[in-house]
Amino acid sequence: MSYYTGNDVYRRLDAVNDPRFVWVSGNAWILIYGDPYAHAKVVAFVRARSIGNENTGALQRTRHGWALAKELAQRVGLPFFDICYEDQAEEIDSVELNGHLISLEKLKNDFESAGLQVKNGTVGKAINSRESSAYHHWQRQSLGSITVSDIDLFRLDDHRSTPIEIIELKRSYFQIQDWKPYPQDFPNFNLIVDVARRADIQFTIAYNYHVKRPAYIDDASSMSLFEYPSSTGNARHSGIFTFDQFVAGDYLQGKGQR
Repeated sequence: MSYYTGNDVYRRLDAVNDPRFVWVSGNAWILIYGDPYAHAKVVAFVRARSIGNENTGALQRTRHGWALAKELAQRVGLPFFDICYEDQAEEIDSVELNGHLISLEKLKNDFESAGLQVKNGTVGKAINSRESSAYHHWQRQSLGSITVSDIDLFRLDDHRSTPIEIIELKRSYFQIQDWKPYPQDFPNFNLIVDVARRADIQFTIAYNYHVKRPAYIDDASSMSLFEYPSSTGNARHSGIFTFDQFVAGDYLQGKGQR
């Protein structure tokens, strides 16, 4: 079961094949975990075991995403959790953490040791379902009051070695000129900014138009871009750009471009 298959931004990036952009999708996630106040505590790379059976391109992207997540954790001095779970079983009671098989109870204890709140009680088995992976089932039943954000997209420098931008992808039914970041998303943005600022990486919010009915439209030919420089909840509109301008980084205006 693949829980997220992509969007028009990913499809267009696949088509242009620009090696400066790295992302993971399907049953892999780059996650930042923080306390209720959006102070980052853990960078995690979570993946399903079946990813190893995917096509070469997806597998290569997953490996690159893993390397960038690990580098990000090292740059900001946070623990790195490499978590692999079994997605072919109906339920699980263990995962691999940094190459070692551990129980779900031990995984909860490790998150607590990293400074995150956990729920009281013994951890039961986690279930793989159509709605949710076993890992996310475990997360809901085990972790307490936390902030968690996933990283949608990295932009690398021109040498393709160092991440210089984290891009949050948003899409909705609002026309591109009308959409603004939702205040309820600010805690998640603040968590990403906490890491991006410490790593000296630009954080950008990129929006494109998307509707499911009456006809399905997911159109990233034009994108509305926002800078979110701090945890003040003040998103600054950089402007509306074509997809090609987005890829070229025209909106960065020297910020982080190297």
